[in-house]
Amino acid sequence: MIPAILNQSELSFEMFVDRYLENDRYELIDGELIDLEPTGLHEQVTGFVIMIHQLVNGEY
Repeated sequence: MIPAILNQSELSFEMFVDRYLENDRYELIDGELIDLEPTGLHEQVTGFVIMIHQLVNGEY
C-alpha cells in the first residue's frame, strides 16, 4: 500500500511521479492527489465482470 500524503496543500508533479507513477489508482489534479477507487455502479460492474470471467475459466 502506498501512503497518501496528508496535510499537504499541494503535491508537486515530481513528488507524484516518485511516489505514485506505478499505481494507476491515483491521479494528480491541480496539485491534489485524487484516489480513483471505483464506487457504486462501477464497482458492481467490475465485480460482475470478474465473476463471469471466473465462471467461464472454471475458477469459480
